[in-house]
Amino acid sequence: MKIFSLESPIVQKLSFFFDFMMINMIYILCCVPIVTIGAATAALHKVAQAIVYDTDNGIFKTFFRAFRENFKRGTAVWLVLLLAAGICGLDLYFANQMDSNAARVIALLGMVAVAMTAVSVFILVARFENTWGNHLKNALLLSLSHAPRALLALALWGGMVLLTFFSFNTMYMMVLLWLMVGFTCLSYATLWIFTPMLKKLEPAPAEEGEEIIE
Repeated sequence: MKIFSLESPIVQKLSFFFDFMMINMIYILCCVPIVTIGAATAALHKVAQAIVYDTDNGIFKTFFRAFRENFKRGTAVWLVLLLAAGICGLDLYFANQMDSNAARVIALLGMVAVAMTAVSVFILVARFENTWGNHLKNALLLSLSHAPRALLALALWGGMVLLTFFSFNTMYMMVLLWLMVGFTCLSYATLWIFTPMLKKLEPAPAEEGEEIIE
């Protein structure tokens, strides 16, 4: 029957969903050492870009090659983001101790800036050749110059996290979703949000190149 042929829409969608599940599982396993989260996230975004830009040469091959190539940069970016988030957290703690609204606002704005950078920087790491410092700078400038899209991506990730801890019932369902396809779907959705900006950074989506935002 044609419905069960390899070229049928149903079979292709099932294969697409299965690939999402497998990549999600590999991503979670690669994140277990914690310090490798940055490289794994860059690799996850690389797979999403291969799917969106139709340059898929094998999702597993794409993932592990990107993981290896972006290990140093992705790890450096991840550690800097953790450090920045920790500093902002300490600032907020001391602001609460001093009962200073101005200090609270500054600390919260810092947290938002770090979070906005985090949702976009690994897309740049996966897409462009650059130093980890320039990737962080470019991600911050890109997020600030396209704040509505960056905030939408941040709200998407934040909403999923908040829904996970909303109640025990939602936690059970959301944990299952995270384990099955959650990270892959969010990476895919985030890339769609940032795709118009990426197209402005390069003449052709399929080309690999270096881009520095001045």
